[in-house]
Amino acid sequence: MEITLEKSGLLITNSRPPMRYEIMKWQSKGFNVYYQPLLAVVSLPVESLKCTPQAIVLTSMNGAISLQDSDWDRRIPVYCIGSATVAAAKASGFKDCTSPNSKPYPSAINLVYWVKQNLKPSDGAIIHGGGEQLRHDVAEMLNNKGFETLRVVLYKTQAAGEFSPEIAIALKENAIKNVEISSEQTLHIFVELCKKEEINHQKFELLLRSDYLKNVATNYGFKV
Repeated sequence: MEITLEKSGLLITNSRPPMRYEIMKWQSKGFNVYYQPLLAVVSLPVESLKCTPQAIVLTSMNGAISLQDSDWDRRIPVYCIGSATVAAAKASGFKDCTSPNSKPYPSAINLVYWVKQNLKPSDGAIIHGGGEQLRHDVAEMLNNKGFETLRVVLYKTQAAGEFSPEIAIALKENAIKNVEISSEQTLHIFVELCKKEEINHQKFELLLRSDYLKNVATNYGFKV
C-alpha cells in the first residue's frame, strides 16, 4: 500500500531536529510541521583504544556521531550498516568507510557477512561501536565467525515520557495526521504514548524508511 499524504500536520519524531531545508520541503507540500523527539540520544565518553583494530564496525548513525570528539585513529577502516552511517562516519573524520547493499533495508546480518567477505580473523581484532541497547549483538555474531570482536558502548537512549502539551492537543484534535518514524524503538514509544493519552494510534498515517519498519508497523495495527 502506498502512503498518500493528506494536506495536514506532520509530526517528525527523530532525535535530530529537522534541518531548515527539510521543514521547507514539507511546508512547500502544504504541511504544518511539528517536531518532538521521542528518543533522546546521549553520547557517552569514549576512551582511547587499547589496541589498534583492523576495523571498526558501526551499526548506527548515532554511534558514528558519538565518535566525533574521540581520539580514535581516523585511518582505521570503518564498516557501516548503511549509507547514512557511512556519511556520519565520514563527517566524524574517518577516511575509509563502506557499507553493504542496504536494500531492502539496512541489516545487521548483511553487515556481518560484508565484514566476513572483506576481513580475515587472523588480521586482528575488530571494534564494534554501538548503543547501550542492541537489537542484534553484532560483536557476538562476529565472534561466532571466528573474529575477536570487542564491544564498545558509545551512546545510550532515553525514551520520552509524554507528548508535549502542544503535540498531545494536535494529535487528539487531528491537526496531525501523518507521523514520520525512523526506528522500531521510536515506533514503540509513539504507540505507548498514544495509549497513555488515550489516542487511537492506528488513525495516523506513518512515513516509514524501510520495509522492515512497515512490517513492524503492521504488527501494531497500522495500515501501510
